[in-house]
Amino acid sequence: MSLPLGSNTAAPPPPDAIRPSVIDSLRINLIANTSGMWKAEPVIATGRCSSNFFLMSDETSAPSGPTILIVEDNQLNLKLLNDLLEYHGYTILATSLGEAAVELARQHKPDLILLDIQLPDISGLEAARRLKAEEQTRAIPIIALTAFAMQGDETKVLASGCDVYVAKPFNIAELINMIASYTRQEGRS
Repeated sequence: MSLPLGSNTAAPPPPDAIRPSVIDSLRINLIANTSGMWKAEPVIATGRCSSNFFLMSDETSAPSGPTILIVEDNQLNLKLLNDLLEYHGYTILATSLGEAAVELARQHKPDLILLDIQLPDISGLEAARRLKAEEQTRAIPIIALTAFAMQGDETKVLASGCDVYVAKPFNIAELINMIASYTRQEGRS
């Protein structure tokens, strides 16, 4: 959206409008080469969003597989995870905020949560504690995806209620297999 010269604000979109997910940002297309490594190619894309979370594709079809809630404040990481998981048949909910993650988990009861630990509002550790303290969300498995890799970080993450600790950068194939084991979803090769 461009602003007229001399203007420093834009009119808000109508409440029912589909808006870009936070900003128009890079979407990552992943291409497997013959060695099985992944290559990222940026392309411009947008998704639909609301004030609390965003749906990562513009598809309006019914969910196709187990639902995964991705809680990640880095837009490139979020899009990478979204594209990988959609390719493998998962339905995605996503947010960059810990408070919104707790509310989304209550409302949608996803099959699995991928949770970053460093979030802009409450920490992923606090979000995990809240989720595990509530009867309706206690049984949802949580995989912590974090850049925290110092001695003692894994212990803190697991003590918060996360079921698994995965340090970034992570191995894509291993993560997909781990997610499949928690959701009983067969991955594609």
